Amino acid sequence: MNKKILASIFVIGILALAMGWGTYSWFSNTETTSDIVLTAGTMSIDIIETAPLSTPAGWAPGDSFTVTIKVKNVGSIPVKYLGGNLILTSGDWNFAGVIDVTSIAEYIPGYGWIESIGGTQHYETLVQDYNAPLTLMELAKSYHGDEPGTGVKQDQFGGWVNKITDWVTGYGYDIVPEGTPAIPVGETYWMQLTLKFSESAGDQWQGATLGFKIQFVAAQDLSVIP
Repeated sequence: MNKKILASIFVIGILALAMGWGTYSWFSNTETTSDIVLTAGTMSIDIIETAPLSTPAGWAPGDSFTVTIKVKNVGSIPVKYLGGNLILTSGDWNFAGVIDVTSIAEYIPGYGWIESIGGTQHYETLVQDYNAPLTLMELAKSYHGDEPGTGVKQDQFGGWVNKITDWVTGYGYDIVPEGTPAIPVGETYWMQLTLKFSESAGDQWQGATLGFKIQFVAAQDLSVIP
């Protein structure tokens, strides 16, 4: 008799569970965020002005010529370091040997002007014969890089560099105050390069021509400077 009663209760319990008797109902809700987008910034510079592009027609020994170059940070990341390389491109490259570089003036936004010739910068003492005057040939040969297999610094001609920090604004001899980038976002860097036709140039240079360009490298870290 007891077994039948227990069995009946067990069956009723199963039926109660099947019909939802004795269960609980918990509230819930699910929400999802909007898309979280990761976008890399850009390191981008633009040469917005190079003027003038040629010397006067009557450029003669003793005359000077100043070219102004403006480089703007058009990206979204500050340019911490700015590397430069002067490259001879056309004409008689030997002409560069009788052209003196009398000024390399740089305007760094948020800092001001730096003169690289003479004074504390004394760029002319860092390359080739290590004294003034610095010639355009020496400046062209002061590009930094590694000669394969030797670790010797070289340039487009080979091996006339004294320091790897040459031509890098924001590091080494040309350092700016800590935390000041070479070109903040939206700002413009200026370079004024003044060249003098040496008085010692002889008649063989009458009518001579020479072309050059300056290549700029914007960098967030020195490891990407060639």
